[in-house]
Amino acid sequence: MAYYLYTLTAYDNSQVDQSLITNGRTAVVEHNFTSTQCDNTSTLNIAAATSPHNGQPAGYLANNSAISSPNNPFNRVNSNTTKNFTEQYFGLVLIDAETLTVGDVAGTIGASFERDWAGSGKSLTWHTPSLLPGDFYTLIVPTDKGVYQTLDPRTGNVLVWHIPTNELGVYGQNANLPTTGAPVLSSDTDEQAGGKIWAMGFGLINQQGNALPYITVT
Repeated sequence: MAYYLYTLTAYDNSQVDQSLITNGRTAVVEHNFTSTQCDNTSTLNIAAATSPHNGQPAGYLANNSAISSPNNPFNRVNSNTTKNFTEQYFGLVLIDAETLTVGDVAGTIGASFERDWAGSGKSLTWHTPSLLPGDFYTLIVPTDKGVYQTLDPRTGNVLVWHIPTNELGVYGQNANLPTTGAPVLSSDTDEQAGGKIWAMGFGLINQQGNALPYITVT
């Protein structure tokens, strides 16, 4: 049985196209500073029948987008905080801890520290989804300035929302995700909102941590 963990960090070795089944890790989206554009995974395919994004790879709306593009999930981070790390990639990375031990991950992605956009770091850690009783989604989003604040920008590693089932449209809209490409609406069903969230390059993990909702893992 899968058990998914997540992190948002800078690293040396691309995680795009790394299968969760065979390698235990993949990047939903990552910014490649050599090509100066965002890359999406082809190992996660959106499985949301009521969504126009059904069948597309996760993060496909962000693919090939420059950091200046609002379709790039790291656009709002970059626009408010200067990138200050030497690693080539920055991405939202998922691992299946049943396939790959957490201790092996640093070697495979080429990172020994969990770095935010400003270069601050600590020993590489992996975060668990919500394990609260009941049915919840864990929505994973890069930190940015658009979190209803006017003070210093957030420069941490990740923001998460723990959202009850049947409320993904309402709380997905309240999470203030980018409105270009695939805006999440309060009227969306969970499946519709889930398809949009994955299409933009954000992540969802279920309450038990053993599934990626509205995704087929290849």
